[in-house]
Amino acid sequence: MTTTQKVVFPGTQIGTEEEYLQGEGTYSKNGVITATLIGAQSERDAHITNPRSPRQIKLGEPVFARVDDAFDPIMLLTVKPISNLRVIYPMPSIVHVSEAAPFYVDKLRDVAKVGDIIYGEVSKVNKLGTNITLKKPDYGVVLAFCTRCKKPLKLDNSGQRPILKCLAGCNIPEGRLISSYYGNLRGILERYKVENL
Repeated sequence: MTTTQKVVFPGTQIGTEEEYLQGEGTYSKNGVITATLIGAQSERDAHITNPRSPRQIKLGEPVFARVDDAFDPIMLLTVKPISNLRVIYPMPSIVHVSEAAPFYVDKLRDVAKVGDIIYGEVSKVNKLGTNITLKKPDYGVVLAFCTRCKKPLKLDNSGQRPILKCLAGCNIPEGRLISSYYGNLRGILERYKVENL
């Protein structure tokens, strides 16, 4: 069974809440559902679709993020979703210390430093912002920089546990929550079938 669709414009009254359930691309005021996007509306519901319109970021969506600031108990992030679609998300984006690792973390400085690029997942979206989790095994820092000279750090697996070392000569081992994709951003893009970011 196929449903027919009609084209609607922002401000078009679609119907009342008694007729339809309010869906994406609409808002309701005084019981009247109105379109907020140019797009197609199904006869069954008040859901407006337009492939060119930005969409809301969703729970469970994988993201890259740059750490802008870190102070216990949160890290402030700039988020880039891993997809070819345009996505909007509430600001600010954060990682709470309780979501920073699959194990107990005392200080966020042990997980990531300012300027690092992390790979994680959206765990909460509300009007106040977007929360990111790093609790799954693959999640963590995918690109880190030396705290002294700001050059990229290289992963060293020769010891008992992996550490990051500066190639510029600082030779200061640095600890982070290291993702299994560290240094392999191409592997993440291939996993999600994204051609470029």
